[in-house]
Amino acid sequence: MPTPQNIATKLRDADARFLKSFIEEDKTDIFAGATLKMNKPEGYVIFPVMTRNPTFKKLLDEHAPEGLDAKNVTISTDEYVNAVEIPRKALENSKATIGQEFMAPIMGMAADAIGLRMQMLTTLVEANGNDILEAAFFGTAQAIFNSDHTVTNLVTATGQDAASIKTDYDSFRSVMMTQRNSGGRLYHGASGRTKPIIIMHPEELTSVMEDVFQVKTLAAGGANKYASMNVDLRCNPLLSSATGWYPIIKGASYPPLVVVDEGNPTTANNAGSGDSVERDVQLRSVYTYSANYKVNVAFGSRFNMFKVA
Repeated sequence: MPTPQNIATKLRDADARFLKSFIEEDKTDIFAGATLKMNKPEGYVIFPVMTRNPTFKKLLDEHAPEGLDAKNVTISTDEYVNAVEIPRKALENSKATIGQEFMAPIMGMAADAIGLRMQMLTTLVEANGNDILEAAFFGTAQAIFNSDHTVTNLVTATGQDAASIKTDYDSFRSVMMTQRNSGGRLYHGASGRTKPIIIMHPEELTSVMEDVFQVKTLAAGGANKYASMNVDLRCNPLLSSATGWYPIIKGASYPPLVVVDEGNPTTANNAGSGDSVERDVQLRSVYTYSANYKVNVAFGSRFNMFKVA
């Protein structure tokens, strides 16, 4: 007769599969390249933000150095839990192995964790709340998308057809190239036009975006210059607006969005060290398997994200 297997040990096999699934799902994150991830075991992060930009001044006689003031910004994490119950009958006798039909929900937890983060970021962007770095730089918090003369990042859309998308993309690039920091200097400099751009758009604009930025030859003949631009299309089906879209500087030093979490989710189960699968012994009828995920999101730098609407 086979030696009875320890249930807690076998449930740890599910932990490895869960973590692998989480890592794979994370690769599909539509906000990749637009977020700054901060991981601290304390459950919150504190990071300094300069409140005064250093600027060059003409040297006439002598120049006293200016102090670099900084403001500490604190972001705390929120904790979420996802738990499922696994009936003892789902564990095969002697093997104590979870059947595939019950393993699928555990793998679904990993996808749900990434989905939660994407939903939080989408809600944050559409809510258009105050920008932490904006408050630090300029003294007053403003909505991240507005037409402030130094950091305009809001473009009025002319339509949703291909010609309008091209016009509005050109307008976005013009706005980007004229952005100024608090010292009055051009923020993106001469390199702005060559920076890789993420365009996050709703499902409704997928077809026209692909026509504009992926079809290399125009219907009337000739090359489509927009298809050769460094644009990474990201469809976000969570966006509530069917017409608005968001150009984002990809991989910026100060990303427009901040994600605070404590790394990968942790898992737990209530199987005891003596629990095992035996033909005539039943210690529990149901086992609980849960995942804990700590995460929060906030705005970072509004210089690197735009809205066309």
